[in-house]
Amino acid sequence: MKRIFGIDFGTTSSAVVGTIIEDGIIKQIKYGVGSGVPFPSIVAISKTTGEILTGLEVKNKHEELSGTHEIIYSIKTHLDKENCKVIAGEEYYAEDIACELFTSLKRTVKERTNEDMTEAVVAIPVGFSARKREKLRIAAVMAGIKITSFVSEPTAAFFSNYDNLKSASTIVVFDWGGGTLDVSVLKNENGNIYEISKSGRNIAGDFIDNKIAKYVHAKILQEKQIETRFDDMPFTLQGKMRVQCERAKINFSENDMSMISVLNYGQYGIVRTALDYKVFSELIAPEIKMAMDCLAEALVQADIGKANVDKVLLVGGSSKLRSLREQMFAEFGDKVFIPENPEWDIGQGASLLALQGGSNFSNQSVGMIISDGSYYEFLGKDTKLKEWKKNFRFAITDSSESAQFVFDGSPDIASMQSRCKTLDVPSYGFLQEKIEVTTEVDENLVFRLTAKSDRKSRNEQMTWEYENLKCYYKLLQ
Repeated sequence: MKRIFGIDFGTTSSAVVGTIIEDGIIKQIKYGVGSGVPFPSIVAISKTTGEILTGLEVKNKHEELSGTHEIIYSIKTHLDKENCKVIAGEEYYAEDIACELFTSLKRTVKERTNEDMTEAVVAIPVGFSARKREKLRIAAVMAGIKITSFVSEPTAAFFSNYDNLKSASTIVVFDWGGGTLDVSVLKNENGNIYEISKSGRNIAGDFIDNKIAKYVHAKILQEKQIETRFDDMPFTLQGKMRVQCERAKINFSENDMSMISVLNYGQYGIVRTALDYKVFSELIAPEIKMAMDCLAEALVQADIGKANVDKVLLVGGSSKLRSLREQMFAEFGDKVFIPENPEWDIGQGASLLALQGGSNFSNQSVGMIISDGSYYEFLGKDTKLKEWKKNFRFAITDSSESAQFVFDGSPDIASMQSRCKTLDVPSYGFLQEKIEVTTEVDENLVFRLTAKSDRKSRNEQMTWEYENLKCYYKLLQ
């Protein structure tokens, strides 16, 4: 059986997982780098030759590449931007950079298993805009990968741990990675997953690494009685210190003391200092509080108290922080569930969903208000969205030179400004004139309505799009 792939295209790292059934047993392979960690979402392009490097090679050579290469981080967050970078005479848009990451992920799979990853289910954040979904799909196609469907990251994380969570009704997915914190509250109703609230912060592992680096730098300078701010140090030396502090952070998951050493810290030569867990936990206490406040905010939005939470799922590399886990267990006790490899869970879930089959279903209605004031529905709740398309014909009721559509169906559509929820379709106002309407939900989960008079040319066709379609995910097997 052909291996099925899932991709967690992350802000700071990306994970590819392949799933196959052998002798009735589901087996998964994680396509990591180095010691089996996810692929760093970093691209470096030479400013003179245009040479492109990605992933761990860039992370490990960050200091020496920073002067000669343009280093691009967190491309996922910039996919909706239209500006480009000109590097070595070439233009690079966001989708071009994302394509380089997809290409490297594909190459990693090929090197490991000699299989060609030609399609995959891709996990995306809740609220990921239609524009970003479109650009991500373009980037994947450029790399030779067809995105068969999108699934939200918290839903993928849930299904990755389905056996342990399937009896839970209300699940909090706490996803704290290197770049962002995303907390989602899910409702599980017989395997149908509804996302009922989301809260987030742009503070995560990278921010903590930088904070610890500044503290250690200040401590070293105090010992040497020299004053040079961390931000005034050469960029390459800042990177060296961050790398060492990241290692110390990881070490604190199981140890109470970490030694931080930089062999060549510029004018200060070899620097070495010890950092104990108590100091570390005090330093990151504001970030831990912020994270817990973010979780509380998501519960308030969902109108759910802590007592009504059945499980709290911790995923993402920063969820390994010992002080975070201590706080979680203090507040939620045995409701906290920690997977074995939290940085891989979203990719694993996306791959499982690709294998088992699933689809997004509408969790709302979309329609219009017709001339008698009643509501006419185009898209109904609980409709399977993949390849959904319907045609309609409406009669003209007066002699005006346009047929006006006024859309409704959900509170956010009803609250739109008039110009955003109406569509004027040119018409002649003839007695037997008809308005031909086509509705569809495209592969990027955008509801689109096109309308024209049967007496007008296709050039006078008008289009209305709705990008915030509320969905839930349902297994089809």
